[in-house]
This record gives sequence, structure tokens and C-alpha cells, in this order.
Amino acid sequence: PTYTGSPQNFEEVINKVLADSGIVIAPATNYFCNPYTIDYPKPYGLNPILYPNYTNTIDSCGCERFAALKKEAGADSVSLLRMNNFLRVNYSDTLNTILWAGLQNCNAAFRDSCNQVAGTINFYNGTSSKVTNVTNGNTMLARPTCRPVVIINMAVETGSMTISFAQSTLFVACELYVTDENDNILFTNEIDCTATQVVIEDFSIKPCNMYKAYIVSHESVPNMCPEGTATSNIYKYNGCKNIGCSNPSIKNLVVYAGKMRITYLCPPSYTSTTLYITDEFNTTLYTQVLDCSTTEIQILDKPIDPCKKYKAFIVSNGGKAPCISVTSNLFVYNTCPTPVCPGKPVIGIIKSVPIAPANGNVNVTINYNIPVGGANCTLQVFGLTATGINTLISTQAI
Repeated sequence: PTYTGSPQNFEEVINKVLADSGIVIAPATNYFCNPYTIDYPKPYGLNPILYPNYTNTIDSCGCERFAALKKEAGADSVSLLRMNNFLRVNYSDTLNTILWAGLQNCNAAFRDSCNQVAGTINFYNGTSSKVTNVTNGNTMLARPTCRPVVIINMAVETGSMTISFAQSTLFVACELYVTDENDNILFTNEIDCTATQVVIEDFSIKPCNMYKAYIVSHESVPNMCPEGTATSNIYKYNGCKNIGCSNPSIKNLVVYAGKMRITYLCPPSYTSTTLYITDEFNTTLYTQVLDCSTTEIQILDKPIDPCKKYKAFIVSNGGKAPCISVTSNLFVYNTCPTPVCPGKPVIGIIKSVPIAPANGNVNVTINYNIPVGGANCTLQVFGLTATGINTLISTQAI
């Protein structure tokens, strides 16, 4: 035991004898098939670690590590669900319910089996990149091949929700859990781990409610994952968002005898847009599905009267929640305007010139002004008698 010289073991003795005899045993020569070389197992203490060793007891090492993780997790350490979400995001690992329950007793009596050893064990995440080093007593080592299913998206409509996830061939069974915002389980479904999407239909599902979803997977290879399961990320659906909906709009409505012309704008991303025309009492007169690639439509119909009242509005359907159906402004056509009569004609200077020989006849010149819009005008000339009575003398179209 106290010998410190060379060779240190029987393998070195054999290798030296072979080398002195000109027998090359370097790895690149692939010359390992000989009756003298001992390739495996190596001498005591030199064999590589093939599998991590997990403790099945609650000891000081596990409790110290758990206390450090709880401090790091902060408010997320209050429940198993929240703690597992923290561990999954930061360490690609989770606790099962039995280990979680045992770790709650760290303040009680437990066996101190935490042996401090020289060196450390590397802690790897699912992509086999080193994260940190922990002692052999750590109870939460993740094997490189244990990669949980990842939830990518959750789309919610009235009565159904669609959950998309990255498929995995590492697991024989997967269970989907959907909870409310307070972590109360609403739905559990066994799903196909190799699929990429699952649809849940239930009348209670509302697009404005908040939901959470996660997937628990069961390993297909023994000892692949701690405790045989892996839990996905927790996907949060935040319900209705305060977003503005794009509405259709009516820009103008012009009415002629037997025809009306409507100018409009359609909102994007709706499956159908319909125009409605009513009378002043809201009785529907016309409905027309609009072509949203243009902005104007004409309706031809003999009963259309420019001196009646009409109302128009547009409804777009088939949008995404919460803007599933939107309505335009209400455009009111207020019938033909009240006609304005032209102003009164004005009589100007009147001149009379006697006609020779003097016999009482005269030529009369009358200046007048007819306002714009006047038509079928007639000039009447009256004579005033000594008693004040108007007597019609002449009538002439002008």
C-alpha cells in the first residue's frame, strides 16, 4: 500500500512488456485483441461513472440544496406546481409528489447521510450543456436524455381550446392538465405524445377566461427520467386582451330616382361583410354581401326614391376573438332638401313718352330684374283710376 514507484498496477506491467517486444497497443492501431491486455474493468477507483446515484432518503445534503432552491425560487416555492415550473425553466428538472412531501419535513429529524467527497458531479440540462456542479448528495440530478414535452401555444374560442406542443418519441404516455388561474384542475386528457396538437371541447370554455396547461410524460426507457416522469412547461393563456377591433365604415350614401350609391371600407381578416339598408322605421329593404376588394356599390331598384329616408350599416363576421363580429357606423340619408324659392322679380325705372300727335297714347319703358331660377314670367300693367281702382291695361310674357 505504501509503494509509490512504477509500475503501479498489473496493466502497466503487461503494457511495458508488450511495448519492449515491439507490440503496439495505442488506441489508433485498434490492436486490442490480444490475450495479454486488460482493457476493462480498470483498477479500483478508476472506472468511469455510468449512471448518477440517487438517494432515497431525506438527508442534510438534500435539505440544504432544497433550502437554497427555495430561496432562489422565492414566491414560486409555495406549491409543488409553481416550484416544478421554476425547476423546469431553470434546471430542466422536477420534483415528484413523494419527494416534495418528504422535503417538507426537513426541519424534523432526518438521517445525516451526506458524505462530502472529493470532486463534484456535473449537472446537465436537456441539451447536455453543463449548468453547474453539485455534490453527490443532490437528489435532483437530471439525466441528459430526459427532455420534457414543450407546450408551444394555446388558442381558446367559445366552447373549445386548441393546445399545440412539440412532439416527443421518448415517452410511452402523456397526460394533459388544464387549470384555471388559481391552479384548480379543469380538464385532464390522455394524449398521444407523438402528436403535435390536441383539441378540448366543452361548453364552459370561454375565450376571456384565464387558463394554464402542462403535460406530464411517462418514460419509455427505464431510468431515463427521475421518478420515471417529466413535466412540461406551464403555458399561460391570459384571456381577453384589451385590443381595439377594426370596424367597417360607410363613408357616403347618395340616392337618385331608382338608384343609390354607397361608399364604404371593409376591415381586414373577416370572412364575410354584409350591407344592410332600412327605411326610417328600421325595416330592412336590401341586404348585399360586399366585395371588400372595392369600396363602392350601387343598388338599382325602381322604388328607390331620393325624397325618402334611408339608413345603412355594415356587419363583418368571422374575425378572431374578441372581435368575432363588428358593426359599422349608422349612416342616415335625410331625404331631399326643402326646395328654396327664387327671389321676387324687381321692377325698376318706368318711363312714359307721349306719342305724336298728342292723342293720349304713350310709349312705356319698364326696367326689371328676374332672379336666377325664375321661369314663365309675365308682365302685367295696371292703370290707376281717379277713384283708386287698379285696372289691367296690358299683359305680356317676358
